[in-house]
Order: sequence, then C-alpha cells, then structure tokens
Amino acid sequence: MKNRAIFLDRDGIINQNADIHEYITCWREFKFLPGVLNSLAELAKTNYKIIVITNQRGVALGKINLSDLNQMHVNMVSQIKNKGGRIDKVYFCPHNFNECNCRKPLPGMLDLVANEFDIDLNNSWVIGDSQNDIELGKSRGCKTIYIGKKNEYNADFYVKDLQEAIKKII
Repeated sequence: MKNRAIFLDRDGIINQNADIHEYITCWREFKFLPGVLNSLAELAKTNYKIIVITNQRGVALGKINLSDLNQMHVNMVSQIKNKGGRIDKVYFCPHNFNECNCRKPLPGMLDLVANEFDIDLNNSWVIGDSQNDIELGKSRGCKTIYIGKKNEYNADFYVKDLQEAIKKII
C-alpha cells in the first residue's frame, strides 16, 4: 500500500514571509507563524508523510548559500520535533526561473518525493499560499488547500491558517 503525504510550502505556511523582493537568509530571520508548531504536532500523530517543498530562489541570486539554507532547515526541523511535530524531509529548489523542472509549479520536486517515499499523490495534499503551490498539486492530482483571505487560485479548499488546514484533513 502506498503512503499518503502532506506537502507543505515553507514561507507563508510554516514561517513568516520575508518582505516583498526579500529573502529569509538566516535562522534569526526565521519566525514560525502562530499556531504552526501545535498544528504540526497534531499532524505528526497521523500516518501522513510530512514533506516541505519550497522554492528558494535566494540561492540562485546569491542572497543565501546552500550551507546556511541547510542549517536553517535543520534548525526548523529540530524546533518542530522539540514541540512534538515532525517533518519527514525538506526538499527545495535553489534555481532561478527557467533553469530546472523542480521550481514550483513544475512537478520535479513532487515527482522526486513520490518516487522516494512511494506516495499515492491522488490521496495526498498540497498546502500553500501561492498560485504555484496550487498548480503544482493539481498537476499531479493532489488535493489542494490554499491559505489566504479568499480562494484566488481555485484550490479544493481555502482556509486562514495551517491549523484550519489540518482540521480539514484530519
């Protein structure tokens, strides 16, 4: 039997977004959104694989190096684990536009995860706060949840935060 997964965007879902045209470049700039740690602890009680998939164009632009980005993800996963949650793996696209097939909404990261974890994409979810996230999920038959003020991108559901998204799923 294949696994089910919940694919989470990082910026705007787990942590506060940087200002427009800016990037989160170090751990001290990384701020968990309210309720996220508790929501991830609830989600950890399920049998879903919990996967972060995030575009990190700041690497291509030289705003952050891979070592600092990887350390940020280690710190993020550690903090989530310390609060009873779990992230099974973090995937990121470090490329600029038109340089790869992994930059959301292109399906490269999703396909990689599906193969690596034997994921049934039709019984999995993509949760995000952008059109790219929703398009990615729909491109592979995942159910989609848009976190925002209104359903701008024709997601299956839209909610105000991760806590509400998790309630929709479990």
